[in-house]
Amino acid sequence: VIAKLHGIHSKSIVGENFRKLKQIPSIEKLHKELFPADLEPVSTKRLFSRVEKFFKEQIYREINNISKFFDYRNDLINAIILGYEIDNVKILIKSHLAGLKTVSNLFEVKIKKGLDYKLLYTLDLSDLRNIQRLLQNSQFKFTLALVEQRHDVFKIENELDKFYYRNILNALKKSPEDDRATLTKILREEMNWQNIMWAFRTKLYYSKNFADIKDTFIKSERLLTADLLKRIFELQFIPNEASRIFKDFPDKYSNLILKAFKENGDVDLPVLEQMMAAYLAELYMQYFFKSDNILAIISFIYIKKDEYTNVVKLVESLRYNIKAEES
Repeated sequence: VIAKLHGIHSKSIVGENFRKLKQIPSIEKLHKELFPADLEPVSTKRLFSRVEKFFKEQIYREINNISKFFDYRNDLINAIILGYEIDNVKILIKSHLAGLKTVSNLFEVKIKKGLDYKLLYTLDLSDLRNIQRLLQNSQFKFTLALVEQRHDVFKIENELDKFYYRNILNALKKSPEDDRATLTKILREEMNWQNIMWAFRTKLYYSKNFADIKDTFIKSERLLTADLLKRIFELQFIPNEASRIFKDFPDKYSNLILKAFKENGDVDLPVLEQMMAAYLAELYMQYFFKSDNILAIISFIYIKKDEYTNVVKLVESLRYNIKAEES
């Protein structure tokens, strides 16, 4: 299985493969390069969404095939794949709260007590009764009370993120000790970054202070302390301030964070998110090539998210004539 995944990854749109595709000058040529067997005549305008849709379908076939190989019974793999389904639930809830009636082309995966996609695509999502119908018998039922009370989207998404990490940590308890220690170390990095970004987003986008959200952070052993995270809410975004605020953070976090700050004291949060994603992807990539066990498979699943992001960037760069930067 791992040898086959290495073969699939050799063609993945990351690294050198991504850099080569960046040189393609048109969506028509990108479509031909990625999907040479798709000969249906389509307008240029439709090709942009078609390439994204086809590539998304290709990735979730690869992900579902991994689950299928383990007969959908490997708790750890299922817990990692749950992240794709949670992204769909976020889209579903956000669409409902925005009054939208439909969504399309979700990243469909097969998990226990997941979403019924055939039903989902037939329903008016602006109707609360249909959201209840979709979530009532799923493992995301806990979000219904929040949706019914029309809580802010960012609060609901935060609860879903915490649910994701709880599931992984619970699944890890059944893993061999060596695998558990390694993956716990990576997850600890991921959860710390999740908390850091959560602090930045709630301060910048929702004007929250620390007291408002101090109980909403992901909690687990040996994560960054609340006192450290509180420092983010002390930011006034003035020159020469960030180095003082983050001086007590471990270097692996402060070094990246400080790179996202501008001379005038503002922070470029999208840039910080990109650097964070690249850092985490590199952690997983190490185990994809060096491991011959479940860690390689989990790394493959994680890396696939970056690959899809890269395809979207390629398509958008051609659509809007902008430069595509690798995830």
